[in-house]
Amino acid sequence: MTIDQLDFNLLRSLHRLLELQSVTAAARALGIGQPAMSKHLERLRSELKDPLVVRRGNRLYLTERASALRPEVQELVRRIGLLLSPPAPFVALESTGVFTIALGDDVAGVILPVFMTAAATSCPRVDIRVRALSRQTLGQLDSGEADAAVVPDLRKEPSLDLPLLDRFVVKPLYEERFAVASRTRRRWTLEAWLAASHVLPTPLGENDVGLLDRALASRRLHRRVALTVPSFGAAVRVVERTDLIATLPRAFVRSVAPSLFLAEPPLTVPVPTPLLVWHPRHSTDPRHRFLRQVLMEGAAALF
Repeated sequence: MTIDQLDFNLLRSLHRLLELQSVTAAARALGIGQPAMSKHLERLRSELKDPLVVRRGNRLYLTERASALRPEVQELVRRIGLLLSPPAPFVALESTGVFTIALGDDVAGVILPVFMTAAATSCPRVDIRVRALSRQTLGQLDSGEADAAVVPDLRKEPSLDLPLLDRFVVKPLYEERFAVASRTRRRWTLEAWLAASHVLPTPLGENDVGLLDRALASRRLHRRVALTVPSFGAAVRVVERTDLIATLPRAFVRSVAPSLFLAEPPLTVPVPTPLLVWHPRHSTDPRHRFLRQVLMEGAAALF
């Protein structure tokens, strides 16, 4: 008999027969009639080519083959029971392990303090690992190197040639607003803003034309990008110490550089929505679901 030919009803009958050493008692334990149990025994004897039980007087005794099978069948039935039983209730305070999330530094500067404060209270034994957001992030979600990521919604910017999100679960995290950051207080007219020297963060390795510059080009406008840097944090550090300005996420600047002055941009700035992204295989995992919820609730409280 092969695994493909196995009738699991026969396995249950064999388990009870070996356990109770009685056709009548096995039938009672299985909730079937004795004639049905006798038929199961006939099939088991035929498949296993062994009588399994033999009668001596008023009792049935296991054959040597049946005695050898007994512990193996018990263990097999136990394992199948574990496989088919519902998972243990999730208890956040007792949960352990590592949760890895990929974040850009602009999101990390805003979300991480709130997320870690909540996680330290609700699931204190889970360790958090943060990876830098990159063009490899979606591949890391595929491979399991990362459990979740927060990525800007750039699905309407095909010219950026970014990997598609179609195979992942995607949930908007919050709505961001941009502001013009400078080390002195200014109110910006469009003319003055265009004439200023700008620093542009390019965390995904973009060239010196960002989303804002594409929007400007559509209106036949142009600003001077005097400096590009690989992170939002580097842009803030430059603005703090020079006369360059940067148009950045407002909450991020408030979080990491409260001494900078923020002003409303003199034009509409395209703001990609941060998306919480994860692989579908993690959708029902209770620990992953709980930590994603902690992250989303923290974002909701901030924004």
